[in-house]
Amino acid sequence: MKPYDVVRIVSDRFIEAGVPPGSIGVVVDQHPGGAVEVEVSRPDGATIAVFSARQDELEPVDPRSLGPRPELPEADQAIFDTLHASHLDFRDPHRVEHHLYFPTHPAAKRAVQELRAAKYKLRQGEWLVRASHTTLLDEQLIAGTISAMRRLAASFNGRYDGWQVQDIK
Repeated sequence: MKPYDVVRIVSDRFIEAGVPPGSIGVVVDQHPGGAVEVEVSRPDGATIAVFSARQDELEPVDPRSLGPRPELPEADQAIFDTLHASHLDFRDPHRVEHHLYFPTHPAAKRAVQELRAAKYKLRQGEWLVRASHTTLLDEQLIAGTISAMRRLAASFNGRYDGWQVQDIK
């Protein structure tokens, strides 16, 4: 197994970390001796756990077997189409920034607290919050993150205003 391989956890050793058998993760690093570092995330991209695992505690998964790709809104699909046309390497992680607007500074501050707890890197203006994270450019991951960002913005009477990839050369 190598970095960015999708795996299913088959061991119950990670239950206390919130990762029961059957959970899906991504290999993020390889250790000498064959162990690998695995990250398991929520559909919105927030990390549940990162842990070292032996290869016999994992099984490879074909990402296509995880179900149909989500339907992205037209504007988000256009971003993916542009990224594909630019020949961007989708096997590598990229920095993605999400933009959220709020009606008041206190509302923006409350949203920042939640985003910080979810491990996003943040830049905040008076009403604008920019939340970034490093992730694979996968339609399912991005769709989950967009959904979570929209819910968060709405919970503070704000609005989600889209995303962009930060590290395009």
